[in-house]
Amino acid sequence: MLDGMVIPNNFGSSIFFIRENTDSKPTARKVRSMTEEKRESKGWRGINPSSKFWRTLLVILAAFLTFAGPTYLVYALANVLEINYAVSMISGLVLFMIGLGLTLYLIRNKVIS
Repeated sequence: MLDGMVIPNNFGSSIFFIRENTDSKPTARKVRSMTEEKRESKGWRGINPSSKFWRTLLVILAAFLTFAGPTYLVYALANVLEINYAVSMISGLVLFMIGLGLTLYLIRNKVIS
């Protein structure tokens, strides 16, 4: 029969002391916290950027937002939907910034080398 005690520490994990029987000395092993296990299993909000499919999709999305957002979307908003030119330019700038942010995220996580 196992009995033990969990002691949390400041590093996001816990130390679990196991005592197998009353005659033996307690041994310690590190137990991973639930947040570490969730982070490894689910990735970035349910998206695993290390899989080949998600890497390809995120790179294509970053390129589309960076290049097509400020050009084609501005044209579609200004000329096709006849929205104010300043609003369409601001939306193009916002999409460009989102595309750059996604590109920086992919570079920092070494999805793009």
